[in-house]
Amino acid sequence: MKKSNIILLSIGLLVIILFMSYRSTYNTAINLQQNVKKSFANVGTEYQRRADMIPDLVKVVKKAASNEKDILTSVTNARAGISNFSNDINSAKTPQQMDLVGKRINSAINIAVEAYPQITSTEVFMTFQTQLEGTENRIKKARQDYNGVIKEYNSHIRGFFNSMFLNPEIFPKKSPFAAAAGAEVAPTVDFSTKYFFTDIQQRSIRKAIESAELNTSGEIRVHLESKCKIEPKERAIEVFEKLKMNETALRNGVLFYLAVDDKKFAIIGDKGINEQVGDQFWDEVKELMLLEFKREQFSVGLCQGIEMTGFKLKTHFPHQKDDVNELTNDISFEE
Repeated sequence: MKKSNIILLSIGLLVIILFMSYRSTYNTAINLQQNVKKSFANVGTEYQRRADMIPDLVKVVKKAASNEKDILTSVTNARAGISNFSNDINSAKTPQQMDLVGKRINSAINIAVEAYPQITSTEVFMTFQTQLEGTENRIKKARQDYNGVIKEYNSHIRGFFNSMFLNPEIFPKKSPFAAAAGAEVAPTVDFSTKYFFTDIQQRSIRKAIESAELNTSGEIRVHLESKCKIEPKERAIEVFEKLKMNETALRNGVLFYLAVDDKKFAIIGDKGINEQVGDQFWDEVKELMLLEFKREQFSVGLCQGIEMTGFKLKTHFPHQKDDVNELTNDISFEE
């Protein structure tokens, strides 16, 4: 074979190899790009699921506040822009834009809840809260999946040879969902119980306490610790006295104590309330809470226990005109 033919054949083979390599690289990039789009769309679907829950919440508020025009006005304002969420979600092109939509949806939910705190103790709201927590978990999972797909896509298009073959305008580098501000700084391994409940859950618990105390002179508090080195009831009594709950005028304070890491809890009532109800009542409250705790719906179970206790306090210690809030409604945590 002539030398010139060998050269031509070699060049031809090289061209074929390069073409096959390019086609493989290009097709893989296309598939990965489609996965990125699909994964991003899944994130949008979960945000839409959260947005779709808001009208249901508004219905709950309207039903609970049917005679309060000012509150209904606030709720109506909370719905402002809800119809635009679908458009915003569909038009979002980057994780940053999608995060912004998510914040707006959260704001609408918070406004509706804060407009009428009494709804937090209703059964319908408890169901809504459970659904909302499930949605938050699905959003978190969808974001994680998207970031995983992004990593694979970016690794492919930025490879040494692939970056020479692929047009960056067609296959641009994609940005992942960013962690919360400050997450890049190594934490001091804080397992504080302050973060056991989310901000939304903590607000729900506080509002459940406020709602329960509206109709009674009784006082309710919630205390969280990570571990309990002694019997939970004994530790709850120590916390009860430390929080000065035994100093209320009618001795009708009630403490919900949770040791979250050890998965233990206790309910302690002061002398006044214990003289009116027996151990059977507290056992019933615990059973009600345990139903939700077993499903890991801790805030829901806690709110239901607070509501049930509030009804009993209302019966034996109804609210009087000169009643004052003797104890804070904030959740207390181990020091």
